[in-house]
Amino acid sequence: MKTSKSLQDLNLVDSFLFSASTENPQNAEFIAKLIIERATGRRIKEISVMPEKQLEGVDIMHHGIRMDLCIMEYEDNNVAGVYDIEPNRYKANELPRRSRYSQAMTDVKLLGSGKDYLELPEYVSIWILTEDPFDLNRMVYTVRSKVEEAVDIFFEDGVTKIFLYAYGEAGGNESLRNLLRYFVSSESENVTDDEIKEIHRIVTSIKNNVERRHRYMTLHEMIQYEKEESYDEGVEQGIEQGIEQGIEQGIKMVIKIYINSLREYNITEDKIQDSVIQNFGISKDKAIELMA
Repeated sequence: MKTSKSLQDLNLVDSFLFSASTENPQNAEFIAKLIIERATGRRIKEISVMPEKQLEGVDIMHHGIRMDLCIMEYEDNNVAGVYDIEPNRYKANELPRRSRYSQAMTDVKLLGSGKDYLELPEYVSIWILTEDPFDLNRMVYTVRSKVEEAVDIFFEDGVTKIFLYAYGEAGGNESLRNLLRYFVSSESENVTDDEIKEIHRIVTSIKNNVERRHRYMTLHEMIQYEKEESYDEGVEQGIEQGIEQGIEQGIKMVIKIYINSLREYNITEDKIQDSVIQNFGISKDKAIELMA
């Protein structure tokens, strides 16, 4: 099990720090614009930003999603485009279907009853990744639908998915490379221009904020305490039930408490599942079983 980082050790790609850095609407707008413009090469004007936008499922039997940043771009007072920005530290083996589901949920919310399908705005999801999703060592992977029998024909569904591999060497440009470098190592030595300097100012203010540091440490200390207490209890039970069985029971209790603790902080089920798999080294099926 990995040791929890301190707030000072977090980087912008980490969910807690990214969320904290975009809570302020002005900061969120600045960071969102910078990411979109450097990832797409487009200049955007009027936008509104909703940090950690929660989209519920269409009914109680369906998953909801939590977008780290949801951005609406306006043109003549109409929504011209929607951007979903998602920093992601976990292994991207479910990325295609996860991104598909996020897009579908967004479309359901955007297209109200009685509206024409042509009213759906352009949708762009931007994923900032620390794992290479296609193992080609590229900085940028742009995914759009094409006709299989005529690959030069685009299927114009208005959907673009951009996967940014922070350590990729091929493709991209220097300004994007600098931004991604700062995302994965948010230190002063990676401040290379005035815009990243402003982001660093925001990040530094978060890390030096006593209340924020207390919130972060309270969360991690509570989880660590519950892990240790549950493990000890499981080992004690092992004296009566058999050491091996007791330790296994203790580990299950640790994971369940870990899951419940993350749920209290409104972390999505997908992210909790990823965290459990990564931190405890268990299979996806076992994680699903323990989360039930």
